Amino acid sequence: MNPQGSDAQPPPGTTTAPLATDTWSPLRHQIFQQLRQTIWEMESSADIDQVLEILYRGLKELEVPFVGCAVNQVDDSLISLTVRSGTLATKGWVQACPDDPAIDLIARCWRSQQLCYRRDLDHEDLYGERERLQRAAPIRAVVDVPFSHGTLSLTSVAPEAFSARDIAFLEELTALLSDGFRRWEDLEKLEQRAREAEALATAISAVYRGRELGQVLQIIAQESAQLMECNLVQLLLYDAHEKQLVVSAQVGHDWALLRQIRVVPGLGLSGHVFSTGQPYLLDDPEDPIVSPYDPEIQSLLDQATLDRSGPTGRMASVPLWSRGEVIGVLTTGISNKVRDLFDLGLLEQLAAQASLAIERAQHDRELSLSLALQQVRNQILQMEGPQDWQQVAEGCFRELRALVSCFHCSIQLIDPVEGTCSCYFSDGEGVRYSAQYPMPPKLRQVVATGETCYRRTRAAVEEFQDDLGPEVKCVVDAPFWGGTVALSSTLEHAFTAQDLAILERFAQVISEAYRRLEDLKELARVQLLLQQAQKLEAVGQLTAGIAHNFNNLLQANLGNIGLAMDEASPQVQQYLQDAAATTKRGADLIRQLMLFSRTAKTEPYFRPLNLDVVVRNTVSLLRTTIDHRIELEVDLPPDLPLVQADTGQLEQVLLNLYLNARDALEGVERPVLFIRTTAQPICQAGPGEATPREYVRLEVRDNGRGMDSGTRERIFEPFFTTKDVGWGTGLGLATVYGILQRHQGWIECHSEAGQGTLFSCYLPVAAEEVALMNAADTPELPRGTETLLVIDDDELVRRSTARILTKLGYQVLGAPDGLSGLEILEEKKGQISLVLLDLSMPGLSGREVLRRIKARQPKLKVVLFTGYALAQGELEGVMGIAEKPFSTGQLSLMVRRVLDA
Repeated sequence: MNPQGSDAQPPPGTTTAPLATDTWSPLRHQIFQQLRQTIWEMESSADIDQVLEILYRGLKELEVPFVGCAVNQVDDSLISLTVRSGTLATKGWVQACPDDPAIDLIARCWRSQQLCYRRDLDHEDLYGERERLQRAAPIRAVVDVPFSHGTLSLTSVAPEAFSARDIAFLEELTALLSDGFRRWEDLEKLEQRAREAEALATAISAVYRGRELGQVLQIIAQESAQLMECNLVQLLLYDAHEKQLVVSAQVGHDWALLRQIRVVPGLGLSGHVFSTGQPYLLDDPEDPIVSPYDPEIQSLLDQATLDRSGPTGRMASVPLWSRGEVIGVLTTGISNKVRDLFDLGLLEQLAAQASLAIERAQHDRELSLSLALQQVRNQILQMEGPQDWQQVAEGCFRELRALVSCFHCSIQLIDPVEGTCSCYFSDGEGVRYSAQYPMPPKLRQVVATGETCYRRTRAAVEEFQDDLGPEVKCVVDAPFWGGTVALSSTLEHAFTAQDLAILERFAQVISEAYRRLEDLKELARVQLLLQQAQKLEAVGQLTAGIAHNFNNLLQANLGNIGLAMDEASPQVQQYLQDAAATTKRGADLIRQLMLFSRTAKTEPYFRPLNLDVVVRNTVSLLRTTIDHRIELEVDLPPDLPLVQADTGQLEQVLLNLYLNARDALEGVERPVLFIRTTAQPICQAGPGEATPREYVRLEVRDNGRGMDSGTRERIFEPFFTTKDVGWGTGLGLATVYGILQRHQGWIECHSEAGQGTLFSCYLPVAAEEVALMNAADTPELPRGTETLLVIDDDELVRRSTARILTKLGYQVLGAPDGLSGLEILEEKKGQISLVLLDLSMPGLSGREVLRRIKARQPKLKVVLFTGYALAQGELEGVMGIAEKPFSTGQLSLMVRRVLDA
């Protein structure tokens, strides 16, 4: 740009006499020496002004005829060439206007490194500059002398004002001027690097001194602004919840306004850098990378005043990396003064410090969060009931507020059945409790989906129908099984993705409190059930002992009745038959009582059974125990196939189903319990079976209150019961389910609320038809002459048994205990054909006696007497089991069968 002003302008038409040659040369030499000395003594880039001042003074002292003098510094490192000029008379640098026609002339001269002398603009105006230059003064002559960094430009009001000596002197001056600007350039680079190092050191110091993250990011933004000598810097972090970039630190903007700006990844300069992960230098505002402009970039470009001499469109943006992912961007403007010295690597280093600060803050936050959650867990572990929610809420809110800024905290506990909520909430001054109130319509959906619900604006809060004051601008609910933990704020968009992640972690811990209370309730219920089960076990053990002793009494009665009937008159026989029938009914009653202990002590004894007999025996007992208002209907068709089952366990199945039906009939106006077996076997595949087989179906139906689908799906779960505490163990139907599985069968349930219940039990048909042993006494009883040994501690049982066997022709020996029996066996070794051994005896038990018999005489046949429930295969070496009380006919048949085996 050509100088137009003058500090000593002579009147038009006058000239100044040139210095004499003898004076001009020493003065020229002196000026050159001063310039060289000043250049070598430069200590900062600002010292270039001293060089230019000496140059200007030298031109004046040598009486070079100029009215204006300027140094034009040319920069073509950008897309568009720029020129800034320093007018030596007034000092200071001025940025040339991009459309100034002088720029092209100066650039042409500089690029060609050829002097451009316009001797008389009035005579010849090759570059069309006469009118522009003569606006301030009647400029006639102009000369531009190129040097390394631009041109030295002089103007004069006289035509052909500059002599050959002047031109030569100017060319010599520009050579020194090039040295000065090279020195200036080196010093400016050193100063820039020093500023960069200082800025980086400041950022590193802020990171490692453990300052709060927001302060560290703001320091990095300020240092970036100072380095770029601009007042527009933004540091944006990615919010994973909103899936947008949010301003976290800035320079040169209204912070309240920036909090609302959200940059979409891929849009604008910052969005582009975030998406690509690559730094980007923006030289042209029309660059397609920022078109269309997003609000953040548009704001930067609209407000950009990057130095005092005018705006620029040059900007830079670099990504922030953490653990292999881009987490944000640092975007800044670049002033014209420093743009030639700018290095993207510096911004990347500052961005790396920002990333490090973020990682450190995340680590500290995670540590603080872990400690906070552990504090809440410690309080949860002390919970003993719902009354302890207050203490847990206080601890939760205290720890949560230390990590996340908020207006209100709350824990909402929901009752989905009743459709109500109860709430513990805090405004920072304590915890208050709000009793049950109607559940907000959309809150149920939040808990059901398990997804955090963030209402970012007041409009969203109102749409959600939150019953909150007008000061609340945003709300977030983090659900757990049983409710939500919620935060609110008086600012819109107040909570970041990190805040939401912290809230969700707290919700998980509060869920542990909810589950603990549920577990405590379940534990209390199971403890009660265990106490009931222990009581039942004690009853079963007591029942087994009583049954054993009672069976011994019944055995003695039944045996003696049988002997007496052979010798009594017809009239007396009738009395004895009634006594025998009564004794058998007592035996049936004892057999039912044995159900309490049988399955706990023995493995099931599967054998072909007539289901009709088992059902009728159980119904007979049932009629004496259940409410007589319940009408029993039994449909048992004859000639059913035999089923492969254990008698005792099958009786337990029926008894549990009967008792379950009895409870379901409570409150029914006309209760009916209907029992039926199918007349024909069913051929189908059981659960898990591919091949069909034959089953007999047993149905137990009632007209009680029925069950809903939720109850029906859980009825076979252990300990599940719909009865009040103390009235049910929840084991009955679970036991039925397990027994039928062991029988290779299954059970089905069909029920509707208010429509009664039908249980269908499926039992496999026996593989072979086996004739049942006739339990009734027959006139023709099998007899024998072998020698038998009866070992029983009950004298009445031993004596009646010996009498029966003697009457049947056998030789009978008796022993009151196990030792005596072993002595007799040793004494009569080889003479005894069969031992009838009582299982329960004092001293040496029946099991021990059996073990010793098999050790000494392994081929000796043994039949057990027992008043307990016992399976056929439970004791090895036993060929028969006679359950007390047994009749004369049963005893004779068993003894003969074993002897003949």
